[in-house]
Amino acid sequence: MTPRDTALAAFVSVVWGLAFVATRFGLEGFTAPQLTALRFLIASIPVLFVARPAVPWHLLVLIGLSLFAGQFLLLFLAFRHGMPPGLASVTQQTHVFLTVLLAALLFGERPTARQGLGMVLAAVGLVLVGLTVGADLPALALALALSGALSWAVGNLLMKHVRGVPMFPPVVWCSLVPPLPMLFPPCGEKYPCRLPSLAHPGSVWAAPSTWVLPPPRFTRSGAACWAATRLPPWHPWRCCHL
Repeated sequence: MTPRDTALAAFVSVVWGLAFVATRFGLEGFTAPQLTALRFLIASIPVLFVARPAVPWHLLVLIGLSLFAGQFLLLFLAFRHGMPPGLASVTQQTHVFLTVLLAALLFGERPTARQGLGMVLAAVGLVLVGLTVGADLPALALALALSGALSWAVGNLLMKHVRGVPMFPPVVWCSLVPPLPMLFPPCGEKYPCRLPSLAHPGSVWAAPSTWVLPPPRFTRSGAACWAATRLPPWHPWRCCHL
């Protein structure tokens, strides 16, 4: 990794960590589907002046459903069912190992012995961190969080098909996808899904919940998509959050 890659990985990690705290506050005022819709409605605003990338529509939709909608809706639902922010950040990093597993099964891509050893060490560290919190974690919250990580892994593999284009346009246009499923029930909540209203009594939490929106959100998602298109699943950059 170059010094620039290391600096970018460190920056992404800081933004990533703060995002989990902001999300916890955001869910005080919105449901999980509402917060998902809000995040990506704001993130999709640049489509008004950013041209659609040379990526097929079906690929944009699939990436939007997996890398954005699936990952974040499942994660927000995990928060709703008792997942603490600290442990949530740990569970999401299992996407690295799930991506490697899927890449090996579907594409025959396998890490070297040295890379595999590095991943084992990272996994041990991840488990040790996870054991320090969440002893009374509900099983449903854990299952939802891990499902979000799996959705992220699927999105990583889909991003392998997006090559030769800057990452900002795909991130913006894929952000159009998540708000649409949130308009129709069921979305994992007891009440119908609807777009969030800024007149909502809890809308005061909208500000912290949008911490990961532009410019930080585009930086983080763009960097993640860049890694997905150019680096193998076991590359150290992908483990920067660990």
